[in-house]
Amino acid sequence: LDGLRISHISDYHDGLKIKDDKYIREKLIETRPDLIIISGDLLDSRRTNVNTSLNFIDEIIDIAPIFFAMGNHESRVSERYKLIDELRKRDVNVLINESTSFNYMGEEINIIGINDLDFTHLNQDKKVRGEYALKVLYPLIDEDKYNILIFHRPEYLSFLSKTKVNLIFTGHAHGGQVRLFNRGIFAPGQGFFPSYTSGVYEMNDTFQIVSRGIGNSNFPFRVFNSPEIISLKLEMLK
Repeated sequence: LDGLRISHISDYHDGLKIKDDKYIREKLIETRPDLIIISGDLLDSRRTNVNTSLNFIDEIIDIAPIFFAMGNHESRVSERYKLIDELRKRDVNVLINESTSFNYMGEEINIIGINDLDFTHLNQDKKVRGEYALKVLYPLIDEDKYNILIFHRPEYLSFLSKTKVNLIFTGHAHGGQVRLFNRGIFAPGQGFFPSYTSGVYEMNDTFQIVSRGIGNSNFPFRVFNSPEIISLKLEMLK
């Protein structure tokens, strides 16, 4: 997989203007991705507009194959059914607790997408939710392939890294909203001074990428916390 380029987008929250979509398109083209991963919250449950998100997808659909797993905002709105249907019409790989293969230079990559845990209606106990996510993930792992997981929440790394998943793409934390000394102040699901807000984390030979996201939701402000597109290139260790 030496040379594989992945571009990662998260938390669009269907609220950006078309001119911003065109800017994102330009930046994505510059990253020259072999595939694009979107780790949830294309929609925003407080101002849901499916067409806004679809317009965004239409801007970027021709750049590279897109793989999408749903976030907590998709779990809250019935409009997700229209979103899923329209995304699949556009050949977006919508992964709902399932996996698919992606061929790169003759090598098959196993790409897994798991729904956000709010789809389960489990209580907020982290151990209960983490063990559920682990139960869903285990049968989707292919130990003969490189395994990539798309999962909206970063705070479950300690559970998900117990498997043979190699690389996880997450979002949800919005970079901690306000960043001081390169650390986020608050993130949903993690509270104040969260552990996973931006960048790369490693545990048990699993690497997790956390996106600060593109859009905003209930709290509309960012401080020292720019929206981002992540560009990742895999390289063989010499």
